[in-house]
Amino acid sequence: MIKCFPALGQIGHVVQTVLMIALSAASVAADRATLAPTGHVVSYGTTAEYTFQSSRDYRSLRLTLSIRMDSPHCAGSTHALRLKLNGKPIQGAIDRAHNRLLNKPLLARTVSGSELPWVRGADWRVVYAPDFEILESAKAGKNRLVGGSAYRLVLDVTDLAAPGAENKVTLEHLGETMGLRRYFSQTNPSLDFVLDELAVEFSREPSIGRASRPDEEFRAERFMVQPPAGAEVDKVVTVQPGGGLKISLPGLSLNVVSRFSYQRGDFNYLSADGNCKGEPAWKVVVSQTAGETRITGSGKEYRLERTVHFAGDHLEVSDRLTNLTDEAIGLAFDNRLVSPANEIIDAWLGGNPDPAVVTMDRLENSSVFAAGRESGCGLIAIDDVYRIQSVLYFDQGTGARSDTFALGPKDTYTLRWNLYPLLRSDYFDFINLARRDLGVNFTIPGGFQFGLGAGSDEAYRQMATERGLQFMASGVWFDRSGEMKCYHGEHMLQATQLQQRLREHCANIRRGIPHVKSLVYIHSFINTDPAGPKKHADARITDEGGSQYENKRYTQDTGIPFFYNYPALDPENSYFEAIKRIIDMCLDKDKIGADGIYWDELDWISTKYTFDRWDGHSAQLDDQYRIHRKMAYIHLISLTAKVKLIEYIRNKGGLLIGNSVASTDTLSRIHFPRFVETAAGWYPARSHLYSPISLGDHKTVKDFPGLLEDIRAKLMWGTVYYYYAAPKQPYPTITAKMFPFTPVELHRGWLLGKEKILTAVPGTFTLGDDDPVTVYWYDSAGKLTEQHGEERLQNGRRWIRLALGEKEMAVIERQPNVAPPGRPR
Repeated sequence: MIKCFPALGQIGHVVQTVLMIALSAASVAADRATLAPTGHVVSYGTTAEYTFQSSRDYRSLRLTLSIRMDSPHCAGSTHALRLKLNGKPIQGAIDRAHNRLLNKPLLARTVSGSELPWVRGADWRVVYAPDFEILESAKAGKNRLVGGSAYRLVLDVTDLAAPGAENKVTLEHLGETMGLRRYFSQTNPSLDFVLDELAVEFSREPSIGRASRPDEEFRAERFMVQPPAGAEVDKVVTVQPGGGLKISLPGLSLNVVSRFSYQRGDFNYLSADGNCKGEPAWKVVVSQTAGETRITGSGKEYRLERTVHFAGDHLEVSDRLTNLTDEAIGLAFDNRLVSPANEIIDAWLGGNPDPAVVTMDRLENSSVFAAGRESGCGLIAIDDVYRIQSVLYFDQGTGARSDTFALGPKDTYTLRWNLYPLLRSDYFDFINLARRDLGVNFTIPGGFQFGLGAGSDEAYRQMATERGLQFMASGVWFDRSGEMKCYHGEHMLQATQLQQRLREHCANIRRGIPHVKSLVYIHSFINTDPAGPKKHADARITDEGGSQYENKRYTQDTGIPFFYNYPALDPENSYFEAIKRIIDMCLDKDKIGADGIYWDELDWISTKYTFDRWDGHSAQLDDQYRIHRKMAYIHLISLTAKVKLIEYIRNKGGLLIGNSVASTDTLSRIHFPRFVETAAGWYPARSHLYSPISLGDHKTVKDFPGLLEDIRAKLMWGTVYYYYAAPKQPYPTITAKMFPFTPVELHRGWLLGKEKILTAVPGTFTLGDDDPVTVYWYDSAGKLTEQHGEERLQNGRRWIRLALGEKEMAVIERQPNVAPPGRPR
């Protein structure tokens, strides 16, 4: 949701430094330097630096830190500490073979069994506690952490240190950026960091090592022509008698193993080693024809009919599952890439390359990618249920599983997933092949920002020109001076003053900048109408106890209950028609009269399930894979309704832009611009399987230099940029020439489109033909320069060499309506 209400677990970003502490080692033993005394405090929202002189006589360097956030009571934990050494982020692992965290697992575990990651990127989990003992005792209650210290981190930082020189450790308190104090208004704790220990150890123990693969290098002489290096699957993939697959790639051998649970038991397997273990009744039969293999697995409760289609450079797998019983059954399943020789050195989960991340779910990118030194292989869930339910993981291999799948009596469902073996270990090669097969390379017509009330016609025109805007949208309906401070859902129909204000804004845009289209905010799940719980009792998102789901943190920030409903068909509930009335209010000429809709959180809300009905395929399973409780994934139960509402908007002539990209195959087939929010640095990767659009990070973008840095960061993730924070611009920058853009290939730092190439890295580029181009080269301050690079024609292609300097960016644009003699345009 487009709000500034961070969840306690949300990743923060760089805060303004208001305190700098520089300490030399206070006491240095033969192999240890103490950087801060016991009880040392790093104040809320500040950054502290500690320096030490490193000798050369050690095998590994270890940073030891015991830390808590000062609070009178145990209150959980959050990723509030950003760690750096010599300006380099200290992440939880170097790659999949080298974990930095030495004294405990990467996942913290509560006494109730919940798992929490210790680190996200370089942001480390810190506990709220009054002392350094309580969280490891029964006094902590449900907040107690087990399986390792709740306070202490021991990190191997050998690869980040400068031997024989001065080194600098940085501790950044992210609490102010995250707004943590607002959630403790009754107790009013300081939430300062308190240190029990901060030291470095020059150890005689061996280092964990260095990254298995060097970072990618960019230089002007590098030719940026690298179509995806897909392998011929009939040459590298073989189906085994046990129903599993073997994949043989340069430097990377993989087994593809699948398993399907059976009730009151364990799993039935399709294996690559011939060992088809499972229940006594489990039988596997493999038959092959040209270009296709059929695998049948039969058990007591269900039958599996797998089809493996060899489709040139990838495999298309269909798993038809049939319940043979007269009762609903739980059927957890898993498809996994395993390297018998431990040759996987990197893995991307949903596009996240952080080697400390071991599980990922709920997000839109339903892919995993395993990389060796020379080659790689990607797996992507395709069908709606698999994509929504998938849990992506790494555990001595990587895969996509469902822990919540179920089948009704005598019911059948077909899971679909694809495999992409590659002759390079390039995640983007995989993504580009997957995007081709998903059919999502459609045109993104123009730029976007929030804020319909820019002011005068001149202000509108200047803003649109500077930023390359084609769409301007209203945000959340706040009326801070009114009786109701905030409106969502059907409640918006009662906000007559806001409606009139928005009507005026839309008219101003239509008059002052007619090429820019006005969009009005809607949310299809939140309903702040006090009468909503009774009026739409058939559409309440409910918890296991039958209570309507409420986002209590949003309620706390606004003072208005944030209750959640869902529109649905099959059968239709009352909220479906309510959303149509909201759309009418936004688009009809006698009402607000906007050009289109901005649909917030179209495929993303703060809860996953509702327990008021069953979607036919989802259930909580017990430890023996029996159905404990039927439920519905909200984005499955509302899917048909969302499709119909999109059609309704389009049939009324409305344009549409969405927040969160498509998370189902059904919605992937309906094309309109959709972006992802980017509160975490890797979040642009969530967009890689649909329109590759990143919304700016409003928490870090405070001025024009911060905006430029954010745009570059998004280009490094292979995405284009939509404005969120909109600081004053002294002149147009690269966003003015970014659109229209039709993706062809995404890459780290540059994007190839039909109309243009966008780049934040140097190289020698081509659009693939000899059409004339115009180069727009922006300097490190974001200003357009007179540089145009070096061009040459060779073998029917125009090559443009761009020796971009640090922080420079460029656009290579095909000149419109220009064709060489003898070639029609």
